[in-house]
Amino acid sequence: MSLHGKFRFLLAIFGISVVANVLVSVWCIHIYMGEATNRFQLLMFSARDTEEIRRLLDDLTAELRERGQRDSGLHDTRYRHLHEKIAARIAELRVEKDDTDQNDVRRRLGKLATHLSQACDRYVDLLNNTRRAEAEALLTGEIIPRYLEPLDRRLS
Repeated sequence: MSLHGKFRFLLAIFGISVVANVLVSVWCIHIYMGEATNRFQLLMFSARDTEEIRRLLDDLTAELRERGQRDSGLHDTRYRHLHEKIAARIAELRVEKDDTDQNDVRRRLGKLATHLSQACDRYVDLLNNTRRAEAEALLTGEIIPRYLEPLDRRLS
């Protein structure tokens, strides 16, 4: 084989290695960008859901305070709807499958929401039985400091 042929062979090998290197680099970048996009979308959806839960908690707090000031009969449609939406949104919070910390936080939020619902049921029962002073004490002494504020803190 002549020297000219050997240089052609080396040039062909070099060209193939450059093309292979470029293809592998493009493939790696594609994989990385796909993972980064998925993680970004997960974070954005999680932030949106968290803000919606916080807004629902604010609405629930306002609804409970308004209920304590009304003298007419209480209808549970808005109150029940808010509880159901809060519980559903917490259950639907998107977290990474392998992240045990995030799953633990979601589980704790679910427990707090359940306890909040039970305490609010007691509050509404007290109001329906015209025991407003006890209901107000329950709202300010238990519901807000033990359930609503911790939920809001954990979500923030």
